[in-house]
Amino acid sequence: MATSPARGGTTRLTARGRFLLGASGLVVALSLISASTALGSNEGSDSVSVVRDYEQITVLPGESLWSIARQIAPGFSARTGDIVALILELNNLSSSELRSGQELLIPTA
Repeated sequence: MATSPARGGTTRLTARGRFLLGASGLVVALSLISASTALGSNEGSDSVSVVRDYEQITVLPGESLWSIARQIAPGFSARTGDIVALILELNNLSSSELRSGQELLIPTA
């Protein structure tokens, strides 16, 4: 029974392969930089973090954190996503799922 000889352990990249490997590394690096910039951005969050007044509301059927945040957003100079994050934090919620009748603390302007 004949077997073929084992290939050597070296891998050779063509010029195209080296280009694609470098380009994919660049894409990953730029993605990481973009993500860290977005996560570290404080744009709009200063006005939300200064809020000291809150009120308690009861969640109505069909309401979501986003719909509640959109209703109160005009009183703040913050993005709706920042208000959603604040409501999650205020109420120690681990997810954005709400149920009808649930009591929530929300910031007031």
